[in-house]
Amino acid sequence: MKINGKEFNKGVASPEGLIVFNLKGAANRFQGIVGMDDEVPKGGVRFVIMGDKKELFTTKIVHKGNDPIAFNVNLSGVKKLYLIVENVGDGIHTAHADWVNAFITYRAIQPLTGCRTLSKLVYRPLG
Repeated sequence: MKINGKEFNKGVASPEGLIVFNLKGAANRFQGIVGMDDEVPKGGVRFVIMGDKKELFTTKIVHKGNDPIAFNVNLSGVKKLYLIVENVGDGIHTAHADWVNAFITYRAIQPLTGCRTLSKLVYRPLG
């Protein structure tokens, strides 16, 4: 994976969609970097991290050529973690978003992980 010329060996490349982690309240923090992969011809996405239906982190619209964006999110007490890649209207084939060097630190046992990709994700801030 490559974001604005910087190569990363560890991460997840994702089209628009949703990745869900069942943390069971056992996590402390989630840290990493996000950005658009250099192989994308055009387009933009927004990265959103939610915990138990509460927005914990969101980026501005990210395009190819933008610098990677670091995040460091407090997960204390969070039962479900949602990683969302929101396409901003350029089509699913242009939404090649990278979550790189990301890791979760835990207080106790590691949770089970579930992953689903949605063909059309509509994200609305809760509240």
